Amino acid sequence: MKKKCVFVGFLSVVVWSITACGAMFSMDSVEASEPQIIVIKDEVVTPLERKPELADVTVEEQYLVLHSEHIEEEIADARVDESDFAADIQGTLVRLDEEINELMNELGEPDSFVETVRNPRIGSDKTYTYDGIIISTNPKNGKDIVSSIQYHGKEKTLSGIGIGSTRADIEAAYGIDYLIDPDYIIYSYGENAKLCFRMKDEECEYIELSWE
Repeated sequence: MKKKCVFVGFLSVVVWSITACGAMFSMDSVEASEPQIIVIKDEVVTPLERKPELADVTVEEQYLVLHSEHIEEEIADARVDESDFAADIQGTLVRLDEEINELMNELGEPDSFVETVRNPRIGSDKTYTYDGIIISTNPKNGKDIVSSIQYHGKEKTLSGIGIGSTRADIEAAYGIDYLIDPDYIIYSYGENAKLCFRMKDEECEYIELSWE
């Protein structure tokens, strides 16, 4: 009788162990079969099948790597061109290196005007302010030629960049081919035109289009 009880007890332990292992295996299988869901920037994402080269990275890292290629392509498509070196001032397009006198009837009376005589025989430098945009001109062959356009107020460039725009905004609009400086982002076009953004805490606080 004693041997029988021992055998029955041993058999019960074996059965319990098999049942427990089976439950654990079943639970692991269910967990493994469920897709992993992650949330990135309030966006719910179900990752696709992993690329072999991404096998050792987390799902979050995989998502960022897979999508960074598309983001870089979008930024790479952005380029500074001739059309970026102009400003829309009260509905009038003012371009660098053009004569401003012909535009004065369209621009109307400026908010402020300053004239600085450097050489009477050549002419004077002039600045016109319209709604936080400052137009500077230099004398050339008897004409007042636009040498720079500065943004100090709420107005934005033709590509939608203004005071407060981030580095990411600027790169999306103009690309990543710029001079890297701790406090400035500077794009060049041709030999003379430059587009400069002064940065503070990764936000733009000053914009200047210039013609040298």
